[in-house]
Amino acid sequence: MAIRLALIEVHSLCTRALSHAGLREDSCRALANTITACERDGEKSHGLFRLPQWVRALHLGKADGTTAPALHDIAPSAVMVDAKRGFAPLAVEVGLPTLIQKARANGIAVLTLREVFHYSALWHECELLASEGLVSMAFLNSKSFMAPAGGTDKVFGTNPMAFGFPRPPSSPPLVFDQASAMMARGEISLMGQQGLQLPGGCAVGPDGQPTTDPAAALLGAQLPFGAHKGSCIAMMVELLAAGITGGPFSFQQREEDCDDTSASPTRTSETIVAIDPVRLGGVSSLDALYGHTEQLFEALAQNPEVYLPFSNRHERREKSEAHGIEISQELFEEIQLLLPGVK
Repeated sequence: MAIRLALIEVHSLCTRALSHAGLREDSCRALANTITACERDGEKSHGLFRLPQWVRALHLGKADGTTAPALHDIAPSAVMVDAKRGFAPLAVEVGLPTLIQKARANGIAVLTLREVFHYSALWHECELLASEGLVSMAFLNSKSFMAPAGGTDKVFGTNPMAFGFPRPPSSPPLVFDQASAMMARGEISLMGQQGLQLPGGCAVGPDGQPTTDPAAALLGAQLPFGAHKGSCIAMMVELLAAGITGGPFSFQQREEDCDDTSASPTRTSETIVAIDPVRLGGVSSLDALYGHTEQLFEALAQNPEVYLPFSNRHERREKSEAHGIEISQELFEEIQLLLPGVK
């Protein structure tokens, strides 16, 4: 049985549950915005499905729900936000305005987030930057869940990366967000809940043997996409997220994590790069940029089988805004237990 919720109800459930768990008001709002955006766009693996896990991080004392992020202006093209063991959406919100200002002044700028608990989709920050006419890349490592190509020990996180590129106002921006693993961990969990089997090459079980069982995959190790190619991407993300920030590598996150079930965020780092294509001098204006880059998108559109990332997202948004979203009865009941006044 499915429960239908308006987006305003999704946001309210998030803020009430997070506030009851002890999260400060501005962080409740920022995280609720991100979760609601994922539900609105049909990204179920990062929507309400993860709300109990965010709350769990607070209950376990892993994350600090009371601290305010601190912004540090490092250099003309560098800004750092110390999240002070808080959640990522508020830290991103604090850092993006300065990142945007620096990118426009210098052509390129970098924002790093340290001491942050990130469990959200990465496309959200890249879409925000694309709406400002900026090209962006975001890199994030997570607790180790994935074995490198040829191995069975968990060394890398699923290590996602995202990319955003602006397009004319009449078209959604080009944005993609993908894990270095063959499949995101949240997708594996959802497939397990739905009684589905995984594609081959996705994971090995606890015995180190290939498996298509989601439960065995979650207990074993995930595998990179494209074998050694995905493994190289995971290593690159690891170095860009943790290496240059001094943050914990994925295997170190696992060593310090007090959550044995792996069902909540861990302390990590994120790196976001923003580029102003006009400031770089290759084009004279955003309109000139669109006149050039839309030729590529038009060429891709000649093949009807080609899927352009983000191309149908606005249709899903309009549908969700008009008719709401659906979640399972089981998830709705789980969230109800997180609300004040419920025992």
